[in-house]
Amino acid sequence: MSLKTDLVAMQFFSYTNHVSLITRTALGEVVNKGLPEINLKVREVDCDNEKEVCRQYGVYGVPMTLVFWNDKLIGRHYGERTPEEFEAIFKNYSEFKGDYREGLEE
Repeated sequence: MSLKTDLVAMQFFSYTNHVSLITRTALGEVVNKGLPEINLKVREVDCDNEKEVCRQYGVYGVPMTLVFWNDKLIGRHYGERTPEEFEAIFKNYSEFKGDYREGLEE
């Protein structure tokens, strides 16, 4: 039985930060390609216009990607990422959470 893992990625970026725009594009490529074992939703946060959201999550630099599972923050990833790195990150969480989820279904 293969259940998909539901993950939410919050992508913090700035239109004035070139590296954050590259990382935003990389995450977009992963979303467009899709990952068979993961239902991935992305919430983009423009740090220049959503300063309160940045404060709420303790984000003071970009690019920053926060990963959530069941509304729980499970990962913080600061810095530039390639599509391949994002895929590896999400697959890693999927494998870990898949094991954890099976224990909860008893």
